[in-house]
Amino acid sequence: PHGVMDPVADLAALAVRKGVWLHVDCCLGGFVLPFARRLGRAIPAFDFGLPGVCSMSVDTHKFGMAHKGTSVVLYRSPELRAFQYTRITDWPGGLYISPGFAGSRSGALVASAWASLAHLGEDGFLAATKRLLQSRDAFVAGLERIPALEVLGDPEMCVVAFAAAPQEAKRLDIYRVHDRLTARGWHLNPLQFPPALHMCFTAAHGEEDVRQLLADLHEVVTAELDNPTRGAGGDAPMYGAAAAMPDRRIVGDLLVGYQHVLLDTVGDA
Repeated sequence: PHGVMDPVADLAALAVRKGVWLHVDCCLGGFVLPFARRLGRAIPAFDFGLPGVCSMSVDTHKFGMAHKGTSVVLYRSPELRAFQYTRITDWPGGLYISPGFAGSRSGALVASAWASLAHLGEDGFLAATKRLLQSRDAFVAGLERIPALEVLGDPEMCVVAFAAAPQEAKRLDIYRVHDRLTARGWHLNPLQFPPALHMCFTAAHGEEDVRQLLADLHEVVTAELDNPTRGAGGDAPMYGAAAAMPDRRIVGDLLVGYQHVLLDTVGDA
C-alpha cells in the first residue's frame, strides 16, 4: 500500500538457510518492474535471479492491461509446480488431473490476456512504464512542496503514499483531506496504520493530471487546516473510528456485517 518493495533478497537468503518456500507476490506494480529496470531505474532484486525464490504471482489484469480475472503463477521448476495440481486416481469416472482446484475455466479470459500482451509487446510496456514513472516522479516532487504532507517511504514503482507531516498530524485529518478530494472527483485510497492516502499511477495519467491533482491537493489541505470539517459524512468517521479500535475482531465483525448487507436480497424471503 505504500509503494515500497519488501527486502526480497534478504528474505530469499533466509528462506535458503531455513529450507522454506518463498513466494513473491508481484501484483500491481510488480508487473512493470522488469520494464522499469530496462529503462535504467534501480530496481532491487526480486525474481528467480535469487536462489531462494520458489514461486511468483503476476496480475495481468492490472498493468498487463488484460481483463479482470486473469493472473499468472510462476514456479522455479516443474517439480515445485506439481504441488499446485489436483490429481485423482481412484475416481469411478476415470483418472483426473487439473492444474489447480478449479476443474475448468473459461478460455476467453486467457485468450484476451494473451491478445493484450501480444498487442502491446515489449515496446508498448516500456512506453507505458516510462509514462507512469514520469507521472509518479512529478507527483512525489510536488508533494514535497506541500509542507503539511510527507511521502511515506521511498516509492519504487507506481504507488505513492502520503500522510500528514509530523508537525501537522494533530491538526490535519488526512481522511478529511480524502473526503474533500473525493468531492472534487478524485478517488485515492485511504490507508491505516498510519492514517494516509495513496495514489496509484498508470499510463493513463499524464502531466496535466498530475498538475491538477497537486493543485487540488494543495487547496484542500490549506482549506482543511484553515477550517477543519466536522460532523458526519464521508469516509473520515469510519476510518478514524476503525483505526482507533484496539480489538480488531470488532472491526472484522463490522466488515462481515457490511458484506451481509451487500449480499442479502431485498425484502423478506
